[in-house]
Amino acid sequence: MSSNRNVPGRCFGQMKTIELTESRGFGSRTSAFTHTAEGIMNLEQDIETRLAQCLREAVEPNHPLGAARLALESVEELELNLPGLSASKGGRETHPNVRAMLTLLTYCYGLGICNPADIERSLELDPVATYLSAGASPTMTFLSSVRREYRRVLRKSLVRFFENAWIHGGTTQKGNWDHLMTPTLTLRFSQIADERITLATLWDGPVMRD
Repeated sequence: MSSNRNVPGRCFGQMKTIELTESRGFGSRTSAFTHTAEGIMNLEQDIETRLAQCLREAVEPNHPLGAARLALESVEELELNLPGLSASKGGRETHPNVRAMLTLLTYCYGLGICNPADIERSLELDPVATYLSAGASPTMTFLSSVRREYRRVLRKSLVRFFENAWIHGGTTQKGNWDHLMTPTLTLRFSQIADERITLATLWDGPVMRD
């Protein structure tokens, strides 16, 4: 006799369902594995829900730091010495301030704007994005080049962005969370950073794939 249990999970707009099936002969009961899997799924969902709330608060005027400063500090904390991309990698749009481009991508990816075309448009519509780009007008190709060349650095800055947003946000939805970082949170933020970068990669054409 088998028992099926569907555990819903959410991954920033994408719904997924994990089906846990267990055969126990006569009668059925929930196994320890099922409880553990359920707990992990619920924990991930709780983290994502609160992080989403923290990020929404970060774009509000009354936030103690604001999304722009969160992005700036997230890159500055890495203490990077970044050279500019070569013209062969960035094309004629090459801009020497790679730090500004990484800050722009950290801001956009952190807020869920992963399509290079949307980022390019945000430079025209979002004053914060324009400010973070240091007045440059990077094309989709150049932004993709920055991501490809500095993927590991971008991942680290995104994790810091999420950590900073978590520490300074969540005032309207604390739940059982406090503002302290834990290894579990850092691991989940690393996974989310990877998801955002992968999503940005999928928006590229085949030639620009990482």
